[in-house]
Amino acid sequence: ASVTGHSLAEQLLILPGASLWFSPNEWLRILGPLPPGVRLTGEFAAATVAVVFVSNAASVRWFLDRYRTVMALPPVVWICYPAQGRVDLSRASLLNIVAGHSLHPVGEVAIDASWAAMRLRPIVKPR
Repeated sequence: ASVTGHSLAEQLLILPGASLWFSPNEWLRILGPLPPGVRLTGEFAAATVAVVFVSNAASVRWFLDRYRTVMALPPVVWICYPAQGRVDLSRASLLNIVAGHSLHPVGEVAIDASWAAMRLRPIVKPR
């Protein structure tokens, strides 16, 4: 549990009844107990919350390229990255990569001492 008393799932806006897309699945335990009615979906576009863990710049680019056409569909998208920074992935480089995909951060959550989660939304282009 965090200092706010909210579980990590709650901080990531995984609410009761949510449809959760999560990758990689073996990391799911980091969320702890999920709220009631949360169901996992293998379909990114069908999720109400999408959470991905990335460890390097290549995995960020792969994720953004793979889901480029549906990135705006889940109302909540989190990209979880090493908080300490890695040789090829820091908060600054992550911001550069996502900006190149017309995404911007709208929130951030500390997962633990090693990981942080950045919530992304598409940049809405003025018409």
